[in-house]
Amino acid sequence: MAISSVHPKYLQFSALWLKMRDCFLGADHIKAQGTLYLPPTPAMRYDGMKPGEDGYTRYNDYKERAVFPEYVADAVINHGGMLHSKAAIIQLPSAMEPLRQAATSKRESLDQLLRRINELQLRDGRLGLLLELPAGSTRDTLPYIAVYEALSIRNWDDGEDDLGSVNLNLVVLDESKDVMDKTSFDWTYKVQYRVLVLGSATVDEPSDSGYVYGQYMTELLPGEGDEPEEVSSDVVVPQYKGTPLEQIPFVFCNAMDLVPEPDKPPLLALANRCISIYQGEADYRQALFMQSQDTLVVRGGITNSDAIDDKAPVRVGAGARIDVSPEGDAKYIGTNSQGLPEQRKALEADHKDAQARSGHLSSSESAAQESGDALETRLITKTASLVGIAKTGAAALEKILRICAIWMGLDPEEVKVTPNLDFSKANIEGQELVQVQTAKNLGAPLCAESMHNWLQDKGMTSLTFEEEMERLEKEREEYPFLLPQVKHDQNQIQQTTGEQTGNENANK
Repeated sequence: MAISSVHPKYLQFSALWLKMRDCFLGADHIKAQGTLYLPPTPAMRYDGMKPGEDGYTRYNDYKERAVFPEYVADAVINHGGMLHSKAAIIQLPSAMEPLRQAATSKRESLDQLLRRINELQLRDGRLGLLLELPAGSTRDTLPYIAVYEALSIRNWDDGEDDLGSVNLNLVVLDESKDVMDKTSFDWTYKVQYRVLVLGSATVDEPSDSGYVYGQYMTELLPGEGDEPEEVSSDVVVPQYKGTPLEQIPFVFCNAMDLVPEPDKPPLLALANRCISIYQGEADYRQALFMQSQDTLVVRGGITNSDAIDDKAPVRVGAGARIDVSPEGDAKYIGTNSQGLPEQRKALEADHKDAQARSGHLSSSESAAQESGDALETRLITKTASLVGIAKTGAAALEKILRICAIWMGLDPEEVKVTPNLDFSKANIEGQELVQVQTAKNLGAPLCAESMHNWLQDKGMTSLTFEEEMERLEKEREEYPFLLPQVKHDQNQIQQTTGEQTGNENANK
């Protein structure tokens, strides 16, 4: 097996993980991928897509005008905030207590590690945890936990036999990275893989099973022809105080289970909707641009002195002048904009759907149109998914910590990770939300900060009031159509009240 070989499931899911990562990183990263997420129009392809060609230039303008909504990042942040509105309860043997504040090589706490686990569950629906010993560790050095994203777990073998027995015996992890030369200070990209194996005992005191956990590194170097040269190190058997492990200390963690088989990312539908909005926004803004840039059509001849030379351009716009021969004519011709309102309407619907999926609070208008039961059902469904993610992430952390306890000769039953599930009790009834918003519109003395505090208590937001106002202002500038027209509603209420009063006076 070549070290670059990948598991069939990796081939099946890697494109989805790439899509989720790109959407999470946001607009700049999406646009950097070029035509992958925003195909050029047929006219652009016809005019040429190579640098310097007309189609290439027009495509870059087309791409820059497009708006990519960053709802995937919002969803991960919003849902992660709900999961960690309260800290998880983590119980450890006393000998493992130092891990509570320094669980990773970057000295992340267990709480921070659990948050990162949950975020990767939400983003990719997949990650891995490896229990590792630092290089050059002493007898008193504790193991630490390393996190691997979905795209880094390239190959594995769970050894499942005909009877369904599973025994993980191989994991290949991509650890390629940029490395700096300490002499020249130049950076180069180093392709290397960590291989975790379960093989025959190679230590002085082998286990009863005859198998121990070992690992080795393989680096890919430029070779002859197209094939790179594989250079592998010797197999090293990690030992804690002279004791090896009889299992590979690696835990697969999906959104809802801890099996090697990957699942679809839980926010995949949201990512697809964001890409669809991105493409729709590109077409819409291209149409707006074309509508605002009428084409000058000249019949007859142009007599400008600047245009005597055939290569001289005809200048149009403010401050420019064109002289037409007596027999000629000049006029501007624009594009038909009849389809733009329908295009905008479809985009608004996509934005609202994406916002609901990302955890944004619906506007008062949409909330009023949605029945209490419907809103409650939607929130309960979302909460149920988050409960599953919270429990699975905690189970993965608990499993890797129990492996650590076994390695250290401690009782693994003393390790317990209990996730925060209080957010599941904060289901807000739709009618309650509508009633509060209606009372405020009718003049109830409820300030914005009080409303925000109430929503915090209900678990609807994890942001501070200042953060909420900052995001609201940003949305008001970028997507004004998504915000409720509260002022209009209040005027309408006052107008209606005034009409009723007038009618009563007339009757008297």
